[in-house]
Amino acid sequence: MLDIRQEVIKQLDRFYNPIPIYGEAVPQGFEEPSFFVKVLDGSRAQQLDRRYIHEVSIDIHYFATSNKDAENMANNLYEQMEVLEAIKIKGKHMKHEVSDKVLHFFIDYKIYLMKDAEQYPKMNRLEANTYGK
Repeated sequence: MLDIRQEVIKQLDRFYNPIPIYGEAVPQGFEEPSFFVKVLDGSRAQQLDRRYIHEVSIDIHYFATSNKDAENMANNLYEQMEVLEAIKIKGKHMKHEVSDKVLHFFIDYKIYLMKDAEQYPKMNRLEANTYGK
């Protein structure tokens, strides 16, 4: 199944390669600048038959060297994270806040999914006898 958080991490790595990116937990003694990607919430709703909508809200933390650095990164993230290139989905409801040299960049992604159809064994042979009057 598609992991949006991993796709966000890949996109950040593509644009900001020398900056460390953490996905599970921020280790003790990390150095700025660095990213931490957290899933805030997710949902999946069935639409018709095998069709689903999967929505994920992401918080990208950026631990900056200054508040000005955090604001500059926020402006860059609006451009770089709008579309996840690898899977071609567009982010919505982007916003950010900066507090004590930590940027929180919020973005939502919505994906339309189709589950695989159940496979049933095929009939090998059918014989039919018809009788008329």
